[in-house]
Amino acid sequence: MRVWQVKDVYCEKPVGNSIEECRAMVAAQSKYNRVVQVGQWQHSNKHYQDAMDFAHSGKLGNVRLVKAWAYQGWMKPVPVQPDGSPPPGVDYDMWLGPAKNVLSIPIVFILISGGTGIMQVD
Repeated sequence: MRVWQVKDVYCEKPVGNSIEECRAMVAAQSKYNRVVQVGQWQHSNKHYQDAMDFAHSGKLGNVRLVKAWAYQGWMKPVPVQPDGSPPPGVDYDMWLGPAKNVLSIPIVFILISGGTGIMQVD
């Protein structure tokens, strides 16, 4: 980050590879009193705002369920795996945060930690 150069910073997610990295960034932001924003630039495009405006307009009626998918014709399907334990080194309680504790599906951790996996489910 460039906060030590007296600059405000916009970071594309995922912003860090570890909690320690993220804490160091927060410390730098505080030390230099700069603005640091994290986001995904494509969500700022006009068609996203148009879609949100349409959804909030009421023209869709009472929306009770939304399902999304990511076309990934460039890769083989991920096989369904049974529920299991989190991979070694994953603090599952911390990963869940305030969410309801459900069984871990190991493939989720592979997708999130591997490249654009998290972008596909965002």
